[in-house]
Amino acid sequence: MAPNALIVDDDAPFAELVATLLGEDGRVVVAGRAADGPQALALALRYRPDVVLMDLNLPGFDGLEATRRIRSALAETRVVVVTSSSEPEDRDRARAAGADAFVPKSAAAERLVETILAIHTAAGAR
Repeated sequence: MAPNALIVDDDAPFAELVATLLGEDGRVVVAGRAADGPQALALALRYRPDVVLMDLNLPGFDGLEATRRIRSALAETRVVVVTSSSEPEDRDRARAAGADAFVPKSAAAERLVETILAIHTAAGAR
């Protein structure tokens, strides 16, 4: 069964691009989209996605806090941080918050689907 993903990004054109990329690939189903931290948590609790694609810079509360809250409530949900930051500190902070993977936005088209599938498989494909 194809994993389902929640896209969390306040950059609407980028979120649409990711949704289109996933839709065209067909191996990942988009469960929904959120534009801020509180909405991300609410939709994650509602849809219980296999994977959350999380931006770090979000209104409400940031992607790190959203990651912590989602992983606390839904331990089986995996989080892939998708961000424009290439700072090693951001990668470390994302992992400490519970992120399973980190994909730069500049490489999203090439690596995103494969990263989602890899962590979904590693998690035991529920």
